[in-house]
Amino acid sequence: MSQAALDAYLDYGEGYPDCPACGDNSYVYPAIGTDLDTWARKHIKSRSAHKSYLTSHTIKVPEETSGWDGLLLLKRFSANLQTMLRKYKGLKIHFAVNSVFIKKLPGVQWDSDDEDSATPAFTDWTTDWTNTPVWIVTRADQVNPLISEMIERLRGKITESALKGSRWVFYQAQDLDLHVARYHPLGGSGSRAKTPPKLYSKKATINVENQDEECFKFAVLASLNKI
Repeated sequence: MSQAALDAYLDYGEGYPDCPACGDNSYVYPAIGTDLDTWARKHIKSRSAHKSYLTSHTIKVPEETSGWDGLLLLKRFSANLQTMLRKYKGLKIHFAVNSVFIKKLPGVQWDSDDEDSATPAFTDWTTDWTNTPVWIVTRADQVNPLISEMIERLRGKITESALKGSRWVFYQAQDLDLHVARYHPLGGSGSRAKTPPKLYSKKATINVENQDEECFKFAVLASLNKI
């Protein structure tokens, strides 16, 4: 893939016309729609724990998708995240990629000028997982830019990992995982509750009557200033 095509793909514009997993023409990444939801149901395996408080979602990258192209399938997790954000106020997420590394034979050249599309001769191979940091998402408009950023971070970390080995070369992504936990942002409820009678009788608390969501601020001010 050329740099221009990669940039266009990461910007959710033009890209490859077909999905490498099933050949449908929704591989060009559109806004959330029926075609994307259908693709997700077909290719993403999901599992949950603790009454769906924790969920994991996996894409098995097709074997014919070599080089960095497999990482672009991380964009397909957008539908899952959009759906969960419609149900919950926030999410904690991180991505993980299981990559295949190969060791080239000394003196053997790739059969193409582009190592991403070449078929190499190799003597050994191994796999290794690369993880992103945990990120908090609270708005739908954060999802797509975050996925694009994570693709670039993962590419950098995988490249760095390959450099630490002797003649190990990144060949392809094998598995893509998305791990999600529900996140409950701290904040006021915007409503006032009556002081329980047992506490009210002690005359030791102040329950500020306010009509906004700044009850904590007024409570602190009330404690610092005699009324």
